Amino acid sequence: MLWVGVKTQYRRTQKNQTPLQGMAHFVFDLDATLADLTMVYHCVAALRVHHPLSQAPTTVLAPASVPVLETAYALFVKKILAQNTLGILRPGLLDVMKKLHLMKRRGLVASVIIYSNNHYLPNLEFVRDLIHAHVGSNRLISQCIHWDHPLRNQERTLFPQLYPKTWNGLCAILLHTVHGTLPMAKDVLFFDDMDHIDLQNTLQSNYYKVPAYQATLPLQPLLHTFMAAIEEARVPMTSLGLYLIQAYGIQQFFGGMTEFLGEDIRFLLSLYVLRPLSNGGPKDTAFDDGIAMMNEAMEKVKQKSIRMKRRTKRGRTLKKRRFTQR
Repeated sequence: MLWVGVKTQYRRTQKNQTPLQGMAHFVFDLDATLADLTMVYHCVAALRVHHPLSQAPTTVLAPASVPVLETAYALFVKKILAQNTLGILRPGLLDVMKKLHLMKRRGLVASVIIYSNNHYLPNLEFVRDLIHAHVGSNRLISQCIHWDHPLRNQERTLFPQLYPKTWNGLCAILLHTVHGTLPMAKDVLFFDDMDHIDLQNTLQSNYYKVPAYQATLPLQPLLHTFMAAIEEARVPMTSLGLYLIQAYGIQQFFGGMTEFLGEDIRFLLSLYVLRPLSNGGPKDTAFDDGIAMMNEAMEKVKQKSIRMKRRTKRGRTLKKRRFTQR
């Protein structure tokens, strides 16, 4: 009986193990590829005090404020998503990620990675969290790799001012992500609005240069959403206000101010979030070439899987016929 139990457990393990060789890796740049975070950056940073905007001390925040800010961040993500991300994410991206999630569950995709030259990790995590909230799983995006990530030490050392993305650097990231399985260029699909020559030479047609996405995000709905999140989470306004003026380095303009109200927080953010708007709202990009490229890449992976299954089936059929003839 003991052997039967061990044998059954072994079969289950074999069944649950998915071979990573031949599975696709989808790698996305962040800024202007997945999203435009220009206006939402300061809202995110105000809630992610573990990653302060500057060297400003977080000691001005009461210890009880930190978990409350984490609650406010979760509410902010939820409220932004409920408004179709207010144009922060590239329109159509959430549908792409839903499809990728299904492909990953079917065993067609090994990993989905955000690989960015953005220095501020919470920017990547904010986009990841919006996507995960939409697909209903926190397992879609495997890694958020920003410029200061330890896996990019070689790129930072060799090319300190050039901000490159290289095949060697990406291989190191993928090896870490899939636990030692060496990726092949034909299995990596890469999306960026910029030219990275080393990756373009290696990936060839699997390098998709997408049109740069720039949102025309209205200010007031964004600030209203932020204020609604911190008010619902009951964030202490004075504690947050004191932290923000230190983070922005503008204490001299608020000297002697010992109490902050919600209106003061809104004013502080409006100083840094506001920028000229062209149309006052998100662009209608129903025929976005960037989304079309992502859909094309997913279809390529699906067709490749179909061909491999047919090939395997033909091989097995041929084997059986030869065995019968003998």
